[in-house]
Amino acid sequence: MVLQFPAMKRLLFLFLLIPFLAAQTTTEVAITAEHLTISCLRTNMFASSRSRQDEKLKQNPSPWPEESGEKTFAGGRTKILFVKDGVRVSEVNIEPGAVTPIHHHDGPHLAVAVTDLDLRSDVEGHGAQSEKMRAGDVAWLPGNLTHTVTNQSKNPARLVTVEF
Repeated sequence: MVLQFPAMKRLLFLFLLIPFLAAQTTTEVAITAEHLTISCLRTNMFASSRSRQDEKLKQNPSPWPEESGEKTFAGGRTKILFVKDGVRVSEVNIEPGAVTPIHHHDGPHLAVAVTDLDLRSDVEGHGAQSEKMRAGDVAWLPGNLTHTVTNQSKNPARLVTVEF
């Protein structure tokens, strides 16, 4: 089976990523570009030649200003794990009561709970919205979103974001 569209490949990636994250304990999650490549090769989905759209996507610069690095803030940190084929995967850790700096997501993204989460997202122009998630849950979030995130739990929050 040949996946001819980038969206199909991204969807396959998510189906491969979610069970991997759900099966890990809090201290075992480590996602790298190599995991993505190995997972794809194991399924033999990418054994065929890639479409021209995929090659264009690879040649275009990333839509994100930074493709690697770690940012710390009072009570937490974000770490870009990898950027590949138009997807950026980051790990976010937020201590109890801590608030992320205000930030913007141009495109849609997934939030994958690594631990149980009790978060409040204060979206610019839309107010606050609380979200409780169990470890392994996934939430789809729209793009064009400027917000802060507060950990309302008594436990550290750990999640992975998958941005498109």
